[in-house]
Amino acid sequence: MKLRTRLDVFGAALLSALGVCPVTACGGSVIEPGGAAGNAGSGNLGGGGSINHFPCKNPVVLGNGVVSCDGFTHRTEIATCASRLPRPDVFANLEPGSQCASDADCTAMPHGWCATGGQVPWTYCDYGCVQDSECAPGLLCECGDPVGRCVPGTCNADANCGSGFLCKGSDQSGGCLQTAYSCQSSADLCGNDADCVGSAMGPFCLFEPTTLRYACGLLGCQIGRPFLVLGDERRAPAVWRSDWQELERGPHVAGVPSALRARLGHEWTRVALMEHASIAAFARFTLQLMSLGAPPELIERATSAMADETKHAKACFAVASAYTGEPVGPGLLSVARSLDETSLCEVVLTAIREGCVGETVAAIEAREACEHASDPALRALLLTISQDETRHAELAFGFVRWALAQGDATLRAAVQRELAALEREPTRAPRALDVAECELLQNGVVPPKLRQVIRARAISEVILPCMRVLVAPDRVASRRDAEGFAGPGAPCDHQPQS
Repeated sequence: MKLRTRLDVFGAALLSALGVCPVTACGGSVIEPGGAAGNAGSGNLGGGGSINHFPCKNPVVLGNGVVSCDGFTHRTEIATCASRLPRPDVFANLEPGSQCASDADCTAMPHGWCATGGQVPWTYCDYGCVQDSECAPGLLCECGDPVGRCVPGTCNADANCGSGFLCKGSDQSGGCLQTAYSCQSSADLCGNDADCVGSAMGPFCLFEPTTLRYACGLLGCQIGRPFLVLGDERRAPAVWRSDWQELERGPHVAGVPSALRARLGHEWTRVALMEHASIAAFARFTLQLMSLGAPPELIERATSAMADETKHAKACFAVASAYTGEPVGPGLLSVARSLDETSLCEVVLTAIREGCVGETVAAIEAREACEHASDPALRALLLTISQDETRHAELAFGFVRWALAQGDATLRAAVQRELAALEREPTRAPRALDVAECELLQNGVVPPKLRQVIRARAISEVILPCMRVLVAPDRVASRRDAEGFAGPGAPCDHQPQS
């Protein structure tokens, strides 16, 4: 399939921000929609008599019908979860806006408890389950502490799957949300992440909901600036709360089939959590800019971007809540060690990964989703997100340009190694979307197959050309700008992520 989004428009915008060329006019191209439904209607069973090539190894019984294997878990039977609610704890000295002082205050739904964090806690009510029947269709109750939680599941025990196959638990959102359960099948290409080491498709064993199999792939979250801490992405968990929702006009959900609504709620929650994490990324970036003595223009643009991401997150949580029929918001986000990397070189490499790459891909993905969304409210939201993320990408490239003028040969070499790592990323051949994927796209969600294509093309056609301009010898200043630089940056010896 072809993208409807013209990538040269984004490339021209970024190069123009770097003072290289003027922005060209916008346009579009034609997509080739449809495609065969493939295995989408074949059910999720493995098939009697088939061979499970990825059985459970070294099983460890965890209780509540769950067994741990090497790299994954599976659900042997339906179980009733234990509950420690209500707990006797009472919180004092709460921050303003706290929703509860104890579990007894959380009574809007069954199995409520008072969740908290921080030295002077801010609290909110969360709600769980003890049985699958208490969850909405398409969800099951995964046992936990202090009570179970409802998570996606197309099976709820091994018996639901084909002979010899397991009801396997995995992070089907590519590290973005929570555990989900799906049957193994004879079509599976991996059992856990260890099977994907060195795979050209990606290092993670993920469930493909359209082909109903486990296969190697890339992490799925793109919209929003990733919050990277020591090389790992961080996001808050999803919780039930209503204060993170703000959207003038929500999507029209009447008539959307319940199964599709459940999946759209799951996917829009994933997007909202990514946008929420972007707030932290820009908050940290602002502090880093100040520690490096950056000019005020960069700091102003960073704080403005943080406000943009807050609006994005609130709007996306509102969309997610409209599809799920329940209020969804972010839980506590861990920021531990998020300011450990403070040298000029470390800040630049993070800005390349979070901003130059992450924001550019996010802008293109949001625009492609906008081009396909049938709901006017979703189209308006996605267009706004795409425009904002484009400005954020321009900020990232502008910062790297400024930093290269302040840095030395060590910084320049580190940026060139980062560029080389991007050049080694595998390409993705475009393929026609099936019926289920087109349904997602029409509701503003870019399916994983298309996300991978967008990332690959964004890197090759937009990001790499701009990066090459940045590291070109005649584009890097030969002296430090005394007005815009307050101190030296420590050397950056570690290798970039590939």
